[in-house]
Amino acid sequence: MSSTSANFFYKLLPIEALYYIFEYMTEKDQLNFALTCSWLYRVFRIYHVGYALPKWHPINITDDTIDNPFSPSNEDFSHEPTDIISHPFEGENVPNAPPAANYRDGVFLNGKLYLMIFEESPICWILDFEVISLSWKRESVTFVEFESDDDNESSDNVEIKKLELVPDMETHYQPLRSTAAVAISSMIYFFGGESLTREPTGILYVLDPIKMVLKKVMGQRGDIPSARKMHSLNAVGTQCIALFGGRCLMNDTPREYDTKEFHVYDISTKIWTMYRDSYDHVPYARSLHSTIIIDYNFYIYGGQQITSSTPESRIHDDDDLWCFTFNSSQQEDSTDEEQNTPEESSTSSKGSNGSRISSSFQQEKWQKIFSPRNNTSPAFSSGLGGEWHTTTGNNVGRRCGAAMFSVGKRVAVLGGFERDNWNRDEEEENTNPWELCKLYLPDRKRWDQVKITGFPEMECIAINLEHNGVFVMGRKRGDTEEQGITMGWIREGFSSG
Repeated sequence: MSSTSANFFYKLLPIEALYYIFEYMTEKDQLNFALTCSWLYRVFRIYHVGYALPKWHPINITDDTIDNPFSPSNEDFSHEPTDIISHPFEGENVPNAPPAANYRDGVFLNGKLYLMIFEESPICWILDFEVISLSWKRESVTFVEFESDDDNESSDNVEIKKLELVPDMETHYQPLRSTAAVAISSMIYFFGGESLTREPTGILYVLDPIKMVLKKVMGQRGDIPSARKMHSLNAVGTQCIALFGGRCLMNDTPREYDTKEFHVYDISTKIWTMYRDSYDHVPYARSLHSTIIIDYNFYIYGGQQITSSTPESRIHDDDDLWCFTFNSSQQEDSTDEEQNTPEESSTSSKGSNGSRISSSFQQEKWQKIFSPRNNTSPAFSSGLGGEWHTTTGNNVGRRCGAAMFSVGKRVAVLGGFERDNWNRDEEEENTNPWELCKLYLPDRKRWDQVKITGFPEMECIAINLEHNGVFVMGRKRGDTEEQGITMGWIREGFSSG
C-alpha cells in the first residue's frame, strides 16, 4: 500500500480505534507503525504527548472588538491567528486587563476565568471563554460579614441587606496580595495572603461569583492553618480543599520561613484537618510551588525556598515530583447525615463521583517521584514511611512559577523560571528550552516532552479547555508587576505537509 493510500485508509478510522490498537503494541512497534504515513505519525504524537505540532498564539488587548478567530464559527485557519481581547470600559480610566502581579490568583469556573483583586475596594476580573469576542469584564465586589438565611432571596432584598448589614470596610476588610484561590461547588474560596504592611494573614474568604458578594468564613474548627502567603489551594472532589506549604512569619519576629504543612478543609462542616506523618515523609517546605489534582492524585512540584543558610528566597533545590492519593473508596451515604457528630462529620465528605473522601487521611502516604536525573538504586524504590519511584525520560529541571495542568492523564509542567538558567551553555544555539512542555505519564513512570513553538519565557498558570486549546496567562521575564498580564493559547499547529 502506498503512503497516499495508507493516509486515506487510516483517516477513515476513528482516532479512538487507533488508540486502542496502540494499547496492544510495544512503543517500538508503535513508532514503526506510525512511520508508515504522516497521518499515523500525527496520531502517534498526540497519543503520547497530547499534541502533534503545538504553537503559542499570543492574545493582544485592544479597545476594538473583533471576533475570536478560534471560535467554532470561524473555520479559516489559513492566516496566522492572534486572539484579540476587547475592552468594554470605553471612556473610563481603568486598565484593559489585570496586572501581572495577580496572575496566580485566577480560577476557572463554569466556562469563565475569575481573577479577584483585593484592593481597598475589591474587584473581580472575568474572562468568559464562551463569548466569541473575548473581553475582560471588571466587576465591583461587595464585602459583607453575615450569612444569608435564604440564598434564594430576590436580588432587591439582597441589596437592601447589603446596605443595612455591611460593616465598616476599613475595620473588617483589608487589602491583600499573594493570596490563594480555588473554585469548588460553584463558589470561590480564598485563604491567606499578605496585607499592605507585608504581614501574612490567615483569613478564609468565600466569593459568590453570581452575586459578586465576598464574605469571611466564620465558625471554622479543627487544625486551622496559621497565617501565610504564597501557598496553594486545590479542590478535592466537590466538598474538600487541600492547602499546602506557603511562607509564614516566625513568632514575634519579622523573619520568614517556608512550611510543609498539609491541611484539608471540609466546606460543609467547616473543619480543618492537618496531615501528620510519624516518619515525616512529606514534601520539603516550599512556597510559590505548582500543584494539580488529577483523579484524586495531588501532585506538587518546584517552588521557592528559604533555609537557615540561605535567608534570601531562591528557586527550590527539589526537582522531584510528589504525589498524594486521597482515599475515595465508596461508602454508603447516611440517610440522616445531618445528625452526625462533629467527629464523624470531619472524617469524610462527598467526592465528585458520589464517593466519600477521607478528611483525616492519616493512612495515605506521600509518593516521591524522582526526576530522571535523580534516579537511585532499585533497592531504594520504597522509602521509609512512604513510597519512592524512579522515572525515565527527559529531565524537568528546578523551577518556580511553572504551570501544571492535565493533558489526558498526563501531568504537564510548562514555563516558570529555571534555577540553572535552563542550562543554556549546554544547549545548542538558537534554542529556547522554556518552549519545552514536560509531560509525566504515571502509568509508565516516564517524562516526555513536546515543544510549544514560540512560547515565551514566563511564569504562568494554564487551563486546558480541551478542544479549544490550553489558555495560559502569567508574567514574562523582565515584566514588572504593574504591567498587564501576558495571555495566549496553546493550540495545534497546522503543517503544510
